[in-house]
Amino acid sequence: RLLAVAMAGILPLTLAAVVGLYFVAWSQGQQAEQRNLDVTRLAATAIETELNRSLAVLESMALARIPDGGELQVSEYADMFQRILPMMPHWHSVLLVSPEGEVLKRVTRRQISEGGPLADPDSFYQALAKEVPSIGNLVRTYDGDWGIPLRLPVPETVSPS
Repeated sequence: RLLAVAMAGILPLTLAAVVGLYFVAWSQGQQAEQRNLDVTRLAATAIETELNRSLAVLESMALARIPDGGELQVSEYADMFQRILPMMPHWHSVLLVSPEGEVLKRVTRRQISEGGPLADPDSFYQALAKEVPSIGNLVRTYDGDWGIPLRLPVPETVSPS
């Protein structure tokens, strides 16, 4: 009889403890999920800010003119971008590409070369068709690194020389 009375007192207490532990674990899981979402949002905002900043730099460079009001040649753009690349640590390279998708100049910190494949050609042609700056997909670059191509259609006033 004493055992039945003890069990009658302990059983509700045990049940309350189990339910309490369940809700504590559930609450901690919800908090962890919320923290993960917050960190993801912060990272996405930082990435978006950097991509938009990079597009703004590209847009300003695309509008560059020589002092007498003339147009820059492709080789002059390549030289200008090679001087800018060291100031943009997250940039891998700059490609000057014809509307047909031919890489005219590939500018890296070390060299300026011609030709080579175009990473994510679909986003390139899509940017050309819409005539607006766009952000491509995460792809492997010409050198095997990962990168996100930024596409900026430039009016065809630039001479290919």
